[in-house]
Amino acid sequence: MQDWILDSSENQRISDLLPVANHTRKIRLSESTIAKIRDNRRMVEEDLLGSGKTFYGINTGFGILCDKVINADQLETLQHNLIRSHSCGTGMSADQRVVRWMILLKIISLAKGHSGVRYELIEFLIMLLNENILPEVPEQGSLGASGDLAPLSHCSLLCIGEGFLYHNGVRYASADFFRNHQTVLPGLKEKEGLALINGTQFSLAQLIN
Repeated sequence: MQDWILDSSENQRISDLLPVANHTRKIRLSESTIAKIRDNRRMVEEDLLGSGKTFYGINTGFGILCDKVINADQLETLQHNLIRSHSCGTGMSADQRVVRWMILLKIISLAKGHSGVRYELIEFLIMLLNENILPEVPEQGSLGASGDLAPLSHCSLLCIGEGFLYHNGVRYASADFFRNHQTVLPGLKEKEGLALINGTQFSLAQLIN
């Protein structure tokens, strides 16, 4: 079956997404969607960071630390630590079908080009779906108040080679799995950790499933 092409300018129906969620069809982005993502990222790097000004979530702390300005050499560490600090879910591992839906919904959201993330980060999430590499995500830990912070953080750990994952139902430490498969990890650059965990894709995935 041909790949399903995600065009962010079009509305998506659940019926269109089912083959991807069921792992019977792979996903890729349209050329226009890729161009939009790259242009949006350029705005973050050149227009925002290049201005020397302060922007929340890019070169500041989060929440009550919003007035704390972060040094330029610590911006990637800020995003990594955001993900690590919120990876505090508990309970049994979520159903892998729910996790597939969560990743797919996050891809659709990021592909709209409004979040300022790199194309390479979205492409990594697409690779996870297409190869059926799924993060271990605890069922409990989200109120959905400012996003499904804990579940999405557990998912995002794979971007930095941390946490645990399942590949075709077998559990692995992410670091070992990606090292053995010589996978190039995207890491997290300015704004990307925040973009990954702001959203209710875990809650919506459970509703759809």
